[in-house]
Amino acid sequence: MTRIEDIPEIVTAMTSLRELSLTYNPLTTLNSSRVANLNQLTSIWFDGSSIPELPDEIWRLTKHLEEFAVQYTNITQYPSWVNEIAHPELLIDGFGSPLCDEANPSYAVGKLDHLSCEENLYGYN
Repeated sequence: MTRIEDIPEIVTAMTSLRELSLTYNPLTTLNSSRVANLNQLTSIWFDGSSIPELPDEIWRLTKHLEEFAVQYTNITQYPSWVNEIAHPELLIDGFGSPLCDEANPSYAVGKLDHLSCEENLYGYN
């Protein structure tokens, strides 16, 4: 199994890409310019990644995404403007992250629209 630490450069050329799964990879950095022009993208998954935060460019994708998954991550921050640009059908899967942990200062329920703190088993719910 290949483990990646950043978004592969080849993704930049995949302009018709609809879904991108980066789940359970030891991401250490995100070259967000590699996904900035993926305007057909509807779903992106970071579940299980160890990266502590996502660059603003990644959050900007929410304007056309329908699913943005950060389950079981250490994501603690999101830009204040996300609610203003988010796609109306967006679902942010945050189960198991600080965003859904009431004891964590990053708790975002009631602050981050479209946030779901129920575990999403992708087709098994």
